[in-house]
Amino acid sequence: MMTLMNPQIVIQVGEYLRAQGYEFTTVTPETHRRVLARPFNKMNLEDPKLALREFFGWNRSVKPDVLPMELVSILRNSDLLDSENGKIKSRLRFSTLDKNIYAHSSFPTDQETSVFFGPDSYRFVSFLKRHITSGNKVLDIGCGSGVGALSLSDRIDAQALCDVSESALVFAKANAILNACPNVEFYQSDVLKNAPHGADVLIANPPFIMDEQKRKYRDGGGQYGAEIALKIVQESLGYLNRLNHDGILALYTGSCIVNGKDMFLNEVKNIIPPTGYQLSYEEIDPDIFGEEMSQEPYREVERIAAVGLVLRKS
Repeated sequence: MMTLMNPQIVIQVGEYLRAQGYEFTTVTPETHRRVLARPFNKMNLEDPKLALREFFGWNRSVKPDVLPMELVSILRNSDLLDSENGKIKSRLRFSTLDKNIYAHSSFPTDQETSVFFGPDSYRFVSFLKRHITSGNKVLDIGCGSGVGALSLSDRIDAQALCDVSESALVFAKANAILNACPNVEFYQSDVLKNAPHGADVLIANPPFIMDEQKRKYRDGGGQYGAEIALKIVQESLGYLNRLNHDGILALYTGSCIVNGKDMFLNEVKNIIPPTGYQLSYEEIDPDIFGEEMSQEPYREVERIAAVGLVLRKS
């Protein structure tokens, strides 16, 4: 189980991959599924670097002799391999973003404890870097792999990473060490319940899918999948109100568009106080996760938009 994963092993494997020049951009689950379903060029397994991408990126099952024996032994001894029909499959993946490398869950991410990394992660980081230029301490709410706060380590020295999932914190701790982010604290917290005080930069990339299986990393709850995001906005207002100085919330999420109306934004406007805060809002990508439109919860939804909210205490 992911909660039992040894972060030191994750770090060891990640450092090995970095030394080999490993690079991989993680795609959506649907794209990943389609790539795995089509005919595979087995010649890729003869190239050591490409073999690592196939195994740790595309998460293909391969014969053990495709990989270095020492690497296979480390994974096997740490219970990080699945074996079937003479082939092995990794129980974790690695993605790269800018110069960093991040460990996360294997494909498909259908377990309750899965820790997701994908196109939303890349959009989230791009959004953060456009809006967050400095700060004393960043608090990542629902940190997952930790990619949000860790990507800001070059401009904010102190990071606090919070998640309700133990599995997420295992990955986040490993990724902090992998990417040389020394001044990081970790808290198991449902939104801001157990979060530390004093951060002036709050960031979040909450789940937003109306997931019939109710998986924590994916399910955004009611209100068209915006329930968790709205809870974060509400609790962040209380957090920022307690600061005796300026503060900011930068939140990236997906919003259901129904009859041309942004359902998340409609609710946000009812939460934000009329004075004391400046709200900016943008549609980052007009159409994401289109495959969800065929699911029953989305029968009234015309699209899901990737959106970014910035709330500044003034």
